[in-house]
Amino acid sequence: MEGRTQLLSDRLVELVLNDDTWTEPHVDVLTVHPEMTYTEAYELQFEHMRRRVIDGDRIVGYKAAATSTGARAVLETDMPLPIVGTLLASNLACEGTQYTIKPGITFLEGEIAVLLGKDLSGPHINELDAARAIDAVCPAIEIAPWSPSTLAKQRSDQHAIATQKTDGLVVIGTPRPFELVSDLRFEGVTMTVDGRITGSGTGIEAMGNPLTVIATIARRLSEYGLGLEAGMVIMTGSIPKPLDLPADARSARAMFTTLGNIGVRFTSAPQNGHGDDN
Repeated sequence: MEGRTQLLSDRLVELVLNDDTWTEPHVDVLTVHPEMTYTEAYELQFEHMRRRVIDGDRIVGYKAAATSTGARAVLETDMPLPIVGTLLASNLACEGTQYTIKPGITFLEGEIAVLLGKDLSGPHINELDAARAIDAVCPAIEIAPWSPSTLAKQRSDQHAIATQKTDGLVVIGTPRPFELVSDLRFEGVTMTVDGRITGSGTGIEAMGNPLTVIATIARRLSEYGLGLEAGMVIMTGSIPKPLDLPADARSARAMFTTLGNIGVRFTSAPQNGHGDDN
C-alpha cells in the first residue's frame, strides 16, 4: 500500500509541476485521485513547491485569496477560506512590468503586501504577533488569469489549491517602514485601468484587518509543519472586488493612501496562442 501511495503522490506532483490549464484537454488532479481532500490538496501544493525549488525556483513568501466579500463572490466555492498559496520568485515582478493577457478572464487585484523582519510560525499566532514580525509594507497588484477550462468549472477546488500560485504575477512596489502606516485597516487603495477608476476600498476588507490574514496564513502553514520566515513577502488579499480586466486594457494602477502607487502594463496574446508572461 505504501508503494502505491508513493506512486500516486509522484504522479500527482508531476501533474501539477507540468500544469497548464490553457492546454486542452485539461487534466485535473481529481482524475488521478478522485477522493482527494482539501488537506491532501495543500500537502500536494507544498510538495509541488518543494520540487520547484529543487528545479531552481525559490519560495519568496505566501499569499491569501478570498479574504474579502468581493473576492469570495467571484470564487463561488465551498472550500475552506481563505485559500493559502505559495509565492515563487518566478511569479514575482516589480513596478511597470508588462503582462500578456491570456484567453479567458484575467482578474486584477489591489492588495497590501508586507515584508517580514522576523519568523512567524505556530498554531497560536495572533494579530499582535503578526504586527511585531512586520518590517515593511508595500503597494501590490496581483494578476490572476483564469483559463477557459477554469471558467467552464473543469478545474476542481483541489486542483486550484494544489497549484496556488503558478499562474499570473504578483507585482510588488517600493517598501515603506511599517511604523509609517498608522493602521492597515484604514489604508485605502483606488484602482484604475487606462486612467479610468474601477474600484476602491480599505484594508478592512481583508478579513477585517490584514494582520488577521497574516496570522491566519501562519496558523494554516503550521498544520503542515511550515512557517513564515524573515524576508518573506506576504500578500493579504484583494481589497476592492477583483476586476475582470478588459481584453484591450493597456495599463493599470493601484494608488494607495500612504503606500504610494504601483502600475503594470498589458499586451494582448496572439490569436493562435496564449502568449508568455514577462
